[in-house]
Amino acid sequence: GLMSAAKLVALTCQDLVAAANLVAKGERQEDAIIAVARTVGGATARLQAAAKAKLDAGSVIQKHLADAANKVTNETKELTREAQQ
Repeated sequence: GLMSAAKLVALTCQDLVAAANLVAKGERQEDAIIAVARTVGGATARLQAAAKAKLDAGSVIQKHLADAANKVTNETKELTREAQQ
């Protein structure tokens, strides 16, 4: 449901931070960041789908969630681009 989808987003974001730290320490390659960033994107999409199923389409919460999801998507894309360079 909605809560499990939200928890998954939080967990994958924690994984992304951990991967970035390992890359910064030289313990992992940049592709670790790319893989986890894609996982964050998938978890965010699942959260949006769960929210659409549970929340009213015009609700303030739905709008805030959509805005936050767009920000997550944009930031993970940027992080992926940076990691590929």
